[in-house]
Amino acid sequence: MRRRNKFRGRVPAELVDYRVWCQVHDLAGFEDGAFVGWCEARADWSQTNGWPTGGNAREAEEVAAARLVPEEPWDGVVGV
Repeated sequence: MRRRNKFRGRVPAELVDYRVWCQVHDLAGFEDGAFVGWCEARADWSQTNGWPTGGNAREAEEVAAARLVPEEPWDGVVGV
């Protein structure tokens, strides 16, 4: 049996687009570490408000977005 997705409200832009999340939170250059926070914020928001396309679609969007997230810049420090 399928659960009905009870979506209400408008999803904030920073939860829809990961690049906007990084801009809003001033996280340029720390995208990889911030990605986990973005996913958690999306999950928290959807717990209260639902998600327009449902929870499975939200998770699929996050998997697709993860492929585009740049890795942390290598600082060249060895053995720290």
